[in-house]
Amino acid sequence: MTALPATNAPPPKRGAAHLAETGAVTLKPLFNRSELEMYRLLEACVTEVSPALRVFGQVALAEIAATDSRYTKGSAYHAVKERRLDFVVTDPATTPLIAAEFHGPWHETKRVQASDNVKRTILDRVGVPLLVIDYKMTDEERKRTMITALLRALGHRMTQAVL
Repeated sequence: MTALPATNAPPPKRGAAHLAETGAVTLKPLFNRSELEMYRLLEACVTEVSPALRVFGQVALAEIAATDSRYTKGSAYHAVKERRLDFVVTDPATTPLIAAEFHGPWHETKRVQASDNVKRTILDRVGVPLLVIDYKMTDEERKRTMITALLRALGHRMTQAVL
């Protein structure tokens, strides 16, 4: 008689490497349509205000807000991990001047508002103003809001340098 294979054997491990090889993966754009429109407008405003500034998209909040160890009880790490900012405008040395978020209709839900409040709190603590562009704003309102925020951030930075 031939032995039958054990039916209660543990399933083979399916680690990240296996999933990367076998799971469904396709290329997608960095921005959705609305974010791309905002990116282009923000780039144009940055060029108008100061061509030396840079715009980065889909920035992890943890890249601009250093925290204590994730193993420390009560660590702010857990507030910033996995949160992203739509855009960050930096000076030529890549020091953040402002963070910018596009708020579409989904930002009116309580869950997303709670996440937005965490972002706002962390940005306040590190001294980076948050520019919120609402989907209901006209292009002219968006442009005026962006340019005002950029000039304010640059003016604040220059005041800090003089002091």
